[in-house]
Amino acid sequence: TAAPAADKSTALAAKMREAKEITLKKRGLKVVYDAGYVAADTIAAQRAAGKDSRRFTLYLIQRIALIGGRKWSAQEIEEKLPGKDFLQLQGEILGDDEKDDDEGND
Repeated sequence: TAAPAADKSTALAAKMREAKEITLKKRGLKVVYDAGYVAADTIAAQRAAGKDSRRFTLYLIQRIALIGGRKWSAQEIEEKLPGKDFLQLQGEILGDDEKDDDEGND
């Protein structure tokens, strides 16, 4: 029998190198993502995006994040995640880890 979705999410989160949790402001969804993602994750997202580099972040999010406790497909992210939440998550994942240390860049 298949494991319940919650068990699968817990297993995926446990495999993350550096799990980080945020709450998306628009919908209030909790997101756990792997802040320690590696080059292989980036390369896979680039490969999935193909010639449409604008979709890179979409595929990276799909690969390294659990949204609302589960993996979302790229199509679900595109169609169901509000734009402001997508931009917040994109900024969190691609942003500078040392931004808190940079004074004067507010």
